[in-house]
Amino acid sequence: MKIFDSKSSKKISFNPLKEGKVSLYVCGMTVYDSCHIGHLRTFLSFDFIVKSFRALNYDVHYVRNITDVDDKIIAKAKSENTSPSAISEKYIQEMHDDFSSMSMLSPDVEPKVTEHMDSIISFIDDLVSKNFAYTTKHGDVFLDVESFENYGELSNRNLEDMVSGSRIDIDDTKKNPADFALWKISSDEASWNSPWGKGRPGWHIECSAMSRDYLGKNFDIHGGGLDLKFPHHENENAQSKCNHDGLFANFWLHTGPLTIEEEKMSKSPGNFVTIKDILKKYHPEVIRFFLFSTHYRNPLNFSFHGLDESKKTLDKFYDALRKVFGGFILEDTAHSCYTPGAGQGGDAAVWSFQAVKTMPCGDGGMITSNDKELIEKCREMTWFGVSSTWSRSQGASGKPGYAWDYQVDVLGYKYYMIDIMAAICLEQMKKLPEHLKFRRHVQERYNKELHPLIE
Repeated sequence: MKIFDSKSSKKISFNPLKEGKVSLYVCGMTVYDSCHIGHLRTFLSFDFIVKSFRALNYDVHYVRNITDVDDKIIAKAKSENTSPSAISEKYIQEMHDDFSSMSMLSPDVEPKVTEHMDSIISFIDDLVSKNFAYTTKHGDVFLDVESFENYGELSNRNLEDMVSGSRIDIDDTKKNPADFALWKISSDEASWNSPWGKGRPGWHIECSAMSRDYLGKNFDIHGGGLDLKFPHHENENAQSKCNHDGLFANFWLHTGPLTIEEEKMSKSPGNFVTIKDILKKYHPEVIRFFLFSTHYRNPLNFSFHGLDESKKTLDKFYDALRKVFGGFILEDTAHSCYTPGAGQGGDAAVWSFQAVKTMPCGDGGMITSNDKELIEKCREMTWFGVSSTWSRSQGASGKPGYAWDYQVDVLGYKYYMIDIMAAICLEQMKKLPEHLKFRRHVQERYNKELHPLIE
């Protein structure tokens, strides 16, 4: 398998450190405001990448941090006359609600900066003792970028060019204008004791410390939005390799930016649309479909017109789904896979996947105890994005069996809905000659279109 490594800017063979295992660290949210759809594009992309690796039977250890102490959080707390922790907890909960609404997996570990201060301070202390970092007369600690000869290797930049073309404020306490803060002296509420005085960590150091805590000095993949490649990831790479004798992430993945009217979506200029607001107008499935309408590395321009077009396309897919699988999906009473005109405001469509009736095999829509092989086949289908709930039950004739309610998750594959239903039913369909051609079509589509997406 090959993946696109954004350090080398080319597709290269993916060889994990441990066979069959993937260690992944993704830079998470700084929680001072609501998540916008640009954030969603990044984290939804890595959600898809994690699910793809697991689909290929890799054991993925997924770490995504939370920055819960930052100058912006402190400023927000002062403006609202509350504590930084109250601000961060408010937006952490909102972030979790947003991501859950979008059917995203939770990371295996979600470390917070405030809970790893000892580790961060220890990391900085090691850099100082190895002469990669220095303390200024004010007590701040900076990394000496000239001490790392490969500084700029990730973003393919030359240090001299970076300094001459930068907008960095002149600071006569730094050896080089490009040197960046590891520890900042501060006496406000969000500060901790350290060997250099009371303060808080710089932004870049936190991810180096927490990735080491959970994945070790050397791990497989580091990811995030393209806007983090420089300076955040460049600085992470430098300080970690200084501290770890050249070891850090083996591969780098970056998602493309999302723009509004061709301008980068960002909280700073205020041109952003929050996830919670967009969910008031569009079903999560429509939003997912729109965000996956282009490759995760490519830029994507946000527009409500694009969302409307995505909804129309999904409507057509679900209409086709009902026509193709009308004999295989039981739609009695409230069990419906598609209900037009029943969304929020009465003008959207509702796709109630968990309400879809159980697969029509075995007895009375149940998978009987004699269908053990088929049960395992269904369990394996979870990599397609089908989350299933199993329960002991019995069919219409009283035979014991397993009810299987399934929920479909598009994962960004354009023809996913039809193909998932086809794949679920393949074990039954293979006995029917008229469906053999369609079955081959499903497999061909997966080979050509779904599999390459993980690259």
